[in-house]
Amino acid sequence: MRCLRLSWLLGAAACFLLASRPALAQDDQAPLREVSPPGRIDGQAAEKHRKTLAAQPAKPTPVTVSSTPAAAPAPAPQRSRLATAAPGAALLLALAGLVAVKIRRKRKAETERLKAEAERLKATTPPPPKPDDEAALLAGAADEAKRDALADYVLRAHKTSEFPSRCLGRPDAFLAGYAKSFLKLGAWEVSAALLRGKKVTEPREQVLCQALQTVIAGRGGRPPAEVYVETLLVAAELSRRGSSEDAVALLSPAVAQRAAGSAPDCLVVAGVTLAAGKVPEFLAQAKVRKQAQFYKTYAAAFHALKDPETALTLIRMKRPMDASDYSLFVACHKELGRIAQLDFAAVLDADRLALAEALMRADEEESALRALLENRLEALSRADLALSLRLCARRKDIQTAGKLFQHLKLTVGLSDAPELYALYALVCEAVGLRRDARDVYEEILRRFPDHQEAAEHLRNL
Repeated sequence: MRCLRLSWLLGAAACFLLASRPALAQDDQAPLREVSPPGRIDGQAAEKHRKTLAAQPAKPTPVTVSSTPAAAPAPAPQRSRLATAAPGAALLLALAGLVAVKIRRKRKAETERLKAEAERLKATTPPPPKPDDEAALLAGAADEAKRDALADYVLRAHKTSEFPSRCLGRPDAFLAGYAKSFLKLGAWEVSAALLRGKKVTEPREQVLCQALQTVIAGRGGRPPAEVYVETLLVAAELSRRGSSEDAVALLSPAVAQRAAGSAPDCLVVAGVTLAAGKVPEFLAQAKVRKQAQFYKTYAAAFHALKDPETALTLIRMKRPMDASDYSLFVACHKELGRIAQLDFAAVLDADRLALAEALMRADEEESALRALLENRLEALSRADLALSLRLCARRKDIQTAGKLFQHLKLTVGLSDAPELYALYALVCEAVGLRRDARDVYEEILRRFPDHQEAAEHLRNL
């Protein structure tokens, strides 16, 4: 509507300019007339003029010719430009206004017609069926998606108390299907009531009813807890009663993901999964990108449940791994008897120290030393060198310690790393090379007279 009004205004302005154009042109072309002064008359011309006058008949009133210039005629009064163009412009604006009013009335009439038509159709159309009417109820019996949607509507509409009475006398398959749908939503009372209404109740359904009743009774008359919490309770109760298939069916990926934030909840999920024999399915679902906490807590849970294989698989999925992860990593390998099969080349250089420390805590000094030194002597940091010398002292490996000491003298030097020289002296003490240890301590004290550790060890030698 705004665009239409703007176009009409522009059109009216253009017509106004076109109407005022002739008046402007006339004003611009009005000439100014002037009378040029007469020229001088010489003697011969005057004589000739007198003869001519004499030959003419006399006139009553002689005409006197003045030599003064004739005054220019007064110009006609000019009309105002606006007064010249105003009638045409006003007419065009009036026409534009009439057209706009006509269009507005036409649109208003069309809007009212459409509104009346909509009201008429609304009055003649029957009301839509309710989401839980008989037709929807029967359709849900044959379609799980429709059944789940109807159960969700009943739960949200707070109609769960009356729903079981509507299902009295229905076929067993009908009741079992809706019991499953309400079970997904955490409506334990409705699910148990529907199962009890069956003509023939299967053993697993009886166990399910008992587990539901146990959880309901455990509330002690209090309102139900959060659905997530009660789902874990029902799953654990079902697993305890031997109905592992039904228990693991309650643990959706969303429930498993949320349980990753709590070690006790992870134990419940891991225990139900193990009891149902669904570990491969759990690992397949865990391959989908998860948070690091998911892999860490579930690896610890499966390890606590004496399943190091699953724990090892999960901890390998975590990136990056920290020191505690490598402790679990090493523990799983040791329980599985695979320490000797560790592939250190697949471990990042930045993680070698954490792995070696975990191996040392697990009393696997040889593997720890391999983890530090295998194919990376030139890449050793000072922390790597210190741990390597400590491992050599525990293993009394003077040969490896000697190689490290030679590397120290060529790359670091005593002035930069007296603590590493002292560690080499400890290796010498461990293997009985007291003279070599004394020489190293004396060399440290010559450069660092206040080095207390070297002085103390030297006194003991």
